[in-house]
Amino acid sequence: MSFGRASAGFDYADTDGVTVSALAFLPIPIVDIYGRLGAINYRVDAHAPGVGFHRDGTNLTYGVGAGTHWGSLGARVEYERFEIPGSTTVSLATIGVNWNFGWP
Repeated sequence: MSFGRASAGFDYADTDGVTVSALAFLPIPIVDIYGRLGAINYRVDAHAPGVGFHRDGTNLTYGVGAGTHWGSLGARVEYERFEIPGSTTVSLATIGVNWNFGWP
């Protein structure tokens, strides 16, 4: 995923990464509450006039969410946080609609 570009004047930093995580569900009737725990392999490229640096590594990612479904149609909300050293808070909040294709 790409976290975009943070910039101030001529200085900027591009941050992206690949995540892998596991979900643990608490099945409650009508709603599923879940927690997410995983890792992000990140890359940060920062540049200022005449100076630049590259930082990469692997660190923790975690989050919480809730979802519900009506047959094959579902909806979920989620908040996820990414621990990337040297950066301010990197987080993601999503609202989604999904369609599950069942086996025949």
